[in-house]
Amino acid sequence: MSTGEEGQGLIGDSKAIAMIVAAMADHEDDAEVQETALAAMSNLSVLDKNQPHILSAGGIATIVMAMNKNTENILIQETGCATLANLASKNSDTKAAIGKAGGADATVISMVMHPGDIKLQQKALQALNNLCANNDDNKVLIANAGGIDAVIGAMQVYRDDEGVQEAGAWTISNLAMNAENKTIIGESGGIDVLVRAMWVHVDDPGVQEWACCALWTLSIDPNNQDIITEVGGISAIVNSMQVHSNTAAVQEKGCSVLANLAADDENNKVRIVEEEALDGIVMAMVLHSEDVVVQECACTAFRNLVFGPNIKPMQAANVAVVMQAAAENFPDQCKEMADYVITLL
Repeated sequence: MSTGEEGQGLIGDSKAIAMIVAAMADHEDDAEVQETALAAMSNLSVLDKNQPHILSAGGIATIVMAMNKNTENILIQETGCATLANLASKNSDTKAAIGKAGGADATVISMVMHPGDIKLQQKALQALNNLCANNDDNKVLIANAGGIDAVIGAMQVYRDDEGVQEAGAWTISNLAMNAENKTIIGESGGIDVLVRAMWVHVDDPGVQEWACCALWTLSIDPNNQDIITEVGGISAIVNSMQVHSNTAAVQEKGCSVLANLAADDENNKVRIVEEEALDGIVMAMVLHSEDVVVQECACTAFRNLVFGPNIKPMQAANVAVVMQAAAENFPDQCKEMADYVITLL
């Protein structure tokens, strides 16, 4: 089987995909046929132009069938998850079709059945992440299938693997866009594994970006705010912003988490300053002075932090200077917040 793009395209155009799907359907009890066919499908599904052929041939239902009938076969599970991940990577209709066909359930079962196979866990995490990205129904399906526990479990078992940690944090970030999932993730130890991932993989920008993104989404929930502070989330965020000062995504999401934590909790306002966050936020604004999103997120953080006990530390950190610059460069996004903060300082 050719894995080159030209070969993949020729196979797809030659109707061979329909033959592969038909072979899987005709020999559904033959594990060897399923292994060979799924290996081919995994390669072919990488190419965007082949994906409609797989769908039109009934490939999704056939892939799910193969995974469900061969839950103990690691090769079938790996290639099945990889194919679903490829198919769910872009097209929203395809994401929905996979969810309705039971693809989310099959992927979660695969993770639960094979917790000791890191390669499978990585491919399954990618599949779940792609399935729930920008698809609200799949977020619910994955949660109902036990997917949240499966993702957290993978991150616990493979805490030293950067790939699992990044994919896990990314998946949690997407799943947490659902309000009920936010609560479940917090109560199931999801925040703990995210914070631990940030410390264990402090030098990995991908882990830091997606862990910060997940914590930002989760920190909208008041109960999760308490958990984040209890497990050392503030210091993890501040450290991440310091280590990855040149990574805009880390700065943006880090400021946003701190802003959420400080919004309605005076203890958190003080604690964030005591954890030396002010210098990190100021540095974010200086290094990313042309990035409107970073500036707005940083201004929001300062807007939520400014009150009595924090006034003098904010004055010492020259917060007014960077706020004034943000107001001048991005008046629509930052001026109102800057005026408020500068008035109090």
